[in-house]
This record gives sequence, C-alpha cells and structure tokens, in this order.
Amino acid sequence: MLALITAAGKGTRLGKLTQNSNKCLIRVSGRSLLKHSLNNLRAHSLPRPLIVTGYAASRIKEELNGCADFIYNPHYEESGPLVSIWSAREKLIGKSFVILMGDILYDADILKRCIRARGRVVMCVQKKEHAMGPIDSKVSIHNGRVIEMGKNLDEARTTGEFVGVVKIDRTINRKFFNLVEKLLMEGKPQGLLMDVLMRVQGKGESIKIVYTDGKLCMEVDTPRELKLARKLLPDARKLLSAK
Repeated sequence: MLALITAAGKGTRLGKLTQNSNKCLIRVSGRSLLKHSLNNLRAHSLPRPLIVTGYAASRIKEELNGCADFIYNPHYEESGPLVSIWSAREKLIGKSFVILMGDILYDADILKRCIRARGRVVMCVQKKEHAMGPIDSKVSIHNGRVIEMGKNLDEARTTGEFVGVVKIDRTINRKFFNLVEKLLMEGKPQGLLMDVLMRVQGKGESIKIVYTDGKLCMEVDTPRELKLARKLLPDARKLLSAK
C-alpha cells in the first residue's frame, strides 16, 4: 500500500498566511499539516509517501527533509487535484494506494479503517452535523450507495462531506487512471476527485463508505477552519491519552 498526498495548490482562501508558503505547511499544535499526515502514515507502517507539489514546492521539500518522494506539477495555478493525481500515475500504476488531500487534519484511526476496509474503492465521509457551505465536498448516500457528489449538491439531499481520503485497490488502478485521463481530455483540468469517483461508480464499481464516526477530520482551507483546527486538536489529544 502506497500513499499519495496532493499539495500543489496555493490556498488563496487563507490570505496572507499562504502569501509566501504552501497551505499544507500551516502549523497546528506545532506541526505542519503535512507532518501530521506523515505521522499517521508511519503509525500504520506505510512507506514514505509520494507528494505532488506545485506552489512553494521548495518550502515543502525543506520542511519534510527527505521523508517523502516528490513530483512537481507545473500546472498547479490553472488546475485542480486531478492533474496532480495524473502526474503521479507512473509511480502508482498497478499498485494499491491511498489518496490524501494535503490540507486535511485527521485522526490516524480514519486512515487505518480506510486501509483495512474491504472494497476496491473506499471513500471516507463525515456525516452531516451542521449546515454546509458552497466550498464543502457534499455527498448524498442512500442504503450505503453514493447517489451523487459535488460542491453544488443541494443541502437537503446531503448526507455528509467527503473528507479527502480515498483508497484505490491495485485491481481497479488502471480503470481509475483511465477515467482521470478521460476527464482531463474532456478539458476539465479543474475537475475534482469526486468527479472521478462518480464515474468509477458509473462503470459498475461499488464505492465502500467509511464514516469518520466523530474522529477528528477536517479540511483547513480558511482562517475560520484553521482557528477551529487549533482549538480541536488539543482536545482530540486529551481524548486519545485518556483511552
């Protein structure tokens, strides 16, 4: 099992905090988001991850200091995560791997359950607990099946939020990358991982859902989310130390 982390974007919603640095290097409880993710990967004995960089790539390499392998996405300013995922295909083709968005803060247990879950495609979802905004990755699920996904999904039909953690088994690896390529060839460089997953399901593949079940898992993409992350992480550590 390999790990791919996408960390190419500029993170403009964080304003001055990412003016000269990548949002994945934002610190929460003394560590960057990327270092939190690397610690989770080590906790489950995954090998050094493959990280797709773009904006402030040199700062990411300096931060991780040889703890990861890197691929540079030169199109990061005009593209979304699909181009980054496609950039890594030669390193991942024919292998099982997890995809992790670089700007998420998550409990290691979520990664464990994603890896161990049976299914050729596994997607982690946080059940809806509050009103969701226009930038949230909304998911509609009925009887364990994904009905639709998207940022523009109607709130009334939303079951939860896709949290940016996915497992792709080696047996569906080539189909997955073929569908990524097809989306890009259709002129959709800003396409989302959710778009590919819906096409995978459209080809008759079942998507296994793993819920976060109250474990810490959130995107850190705005000042409000960063403030919340810095508030929640110490609380989460207290809970873990009490077990």
